[in-house]
Amino acid sequence: MVGYSPAGGPAESSIKYLLNSIKEIPVKVQESRKLQVLSWLRIMLRNHYPMIRTVALALFVAFAAWAVVVERSLAQTSPCSRGTFASFNTESTPGENQAFELSQDYPDSLPPEENYPWMAVSFENGGPTDPSAYIEAMLEYGLEGNIDVNWVVQNNSIRPWYHIPWMDYGPSGREFMHGLTHELDAEPEQLGPDQTKPAQTWAVSIINDRGAFAIGQVWCDPTDPKPNMLNPNQDEPNWFPDGAAQIKLLFTTATDDQVPWLSGTFEWEADIYVDDDSNSPSRKKKLKDPNASPPRTIRTVRLLQVDVAVRDSRVIETGWAFGTFIYDGNLEGKTPWDRLTPVGLMWGNDPGITPAMVRDGFKLRQSWINDSARDIPGNHLGWAGRLAGPLDNAASSCMSCHMAAGVTSRPILPEIQFKEPRPLLAEMRLNWFQNVPAGVPFAYDQETSLDYSLQLDIGIDRFHIANKDRDQLSD
Repeated sequence: MVGYSPAGGPAESSIKYLLNSIKEIPVKVQESRKLQVLSWLRIMLRNHYPMIRTVALALFVAFAAWAVVVERSLAQTSPCSRGTFASFNTESTPGENQAFELSQDYPDSLPPEENYPWMAVSFENGGPTDPSAYIEAMLEYGLEGNIDVNWVVQNNSIRPWYHIPWMDYGPSGREFMHGLTHELDAEPEQLGPDQTKPAQTWAVSIINDRGAFAIGQVWCDPTDPKPNMLNPNQDEPNWFPDGAAQIKLLFTTATDDQVPWLSGTFEWEADIYVDDDSNSPSRKKKLKDPNASPPRTIRTVRLLQVDVAVRDSRVIETGWAFGTFIYDGNLEGKTPWDRLTPVGLMWGNDPGITPAMVRDGFKLRQSWINDSARDIPGNHLGWAGRLAGPLDNAASSCMSCHMAAGVTSRPILPEIQFKEPRPLLAEMRLNWFQNVPAGVPFAYDQETSLDYSLQLDIGIDRFHIANKDRDQLSD
C-alpha cells in the first residue's frame, strides 16, 4: 500500500506499528476467528526473516481490506437523518438577512450522471488531450446557475449543489454571511511586490449532487459518521462516484493598492477576523486556546482564486483532475467571472520529479501550466513547478495536499510530519508527490481513504474534537 512509514527505520517501525494497532482492525466478525488470525500474523511479523515479515505484511493488508469490506457490507438500512448540521460559527451573531444556510439535503440515492462538458475532451495516455478546454469546461459547469443566485447554491435552478458539514466548528469555522472558512494567509509580497502587509484568506467550497450523495452516506447518522461508507458499494474502493465535482472560491482581504491586479474583482462582505496579522495579540489568542476564536467583524473580501476538481475515471493513475484559476484585472471581460484565467490543470503528481530535475530540462507530464498566466505577480506555482495557486503553499501542489485525506488524518506536508527545523531533502519530500489511486489511503496506517476530500477529512476531525470537548465540559 502506498504511503510513508512513521518516524524511525521503515521496516522496524512498520512492524512495530502493525503489532500495536492490528488488534484494532474495524471488523464485526466472530471474535474467536479474528483472534486466531491476528495471533498468527503477530508471530509472522516478529519473525527475523525479511521474506516472512514481507508475506505477513501483505496478509495483514489483505485482512484489513477484507475487514473494511465486511463492515461496509453492514450498510445502514434505516433512512438517513438530514438537516441537523450547524451552518456557521456561533462566535458572532448575524443580523437580519445575514444568515448563511448550509445546503445539506444530500441525495439518498446516487443521482444519474449528467452530460458533463469536460467529457467532450478526449484522453490520451491517462490525461486530457486539450487541458485548456478541459479546465474551462470544469469552470463553466461550476459557475452555471450559481452566479445568478449569489452562490446560495440550494437555489440554483439548473442543478443542486451542497456543502460539506462540520466546517463551522472552531476558530476558523464558517462565518455567518456566506459560509467562508479561514485558510492559509498571504504573507507580505506573496501576492506581488506591492503587497507590504499580510492578508487573510477565506474560502467556500461546494460539491455537486453525485459528490453530495457520497458525503450523505458518510454522514447518514449525524451523530456517528462512517468514513468507509463514502462508497457504499462493497465491491469497489472507498471513492467518490464518477462525475463528482467541486468548485471553491478563495477570497483575500488584500486591497487594490496592495495587489493592483485585483482591480474590479468580485467582492463580498464577510464576518472575518479583525486583524490581518497572525502575530497580532487578538490572533495569538487562537494559538493559546484552539477553541477561542479571534475577534471578528464585517469586512470586505475580494475574489482572487477559484479551484475546481472532478472525479474522472479516465484519469488512470489518480482518478481525479484538479484545476486552478486566478483573477486578472488586466483582462477584458464584462464581469469579474470573465476575467478569470487558468493557472493550470493537473491529473497526477509526476512522482520522482524534483526541482533540480526540472532545472535540468525534465518536463512535467501530468500537469499543464498556462504560460500566459505565469507573469501575473503572485502566481508562484508549487514544488518543482507543479500546479498550485497564489494562495496555496508553494512547497506543495493541489493534488499533493488532497491525496492525504483519510482516517486517521495524516500531515499534508512533510514539514508537519517530521517537524524539521531545516529544509527537507528532496527524497523526503517526494513521498508527498505520489500518484495515489482514487479510494486508496495515502498512508498504510490510515483506516480508510477519503478520496482527496480534505473538507470531509477536516469535518470528521472537528466532529470528534467537538464531542470530546463536550464530554470534558460535562465531567
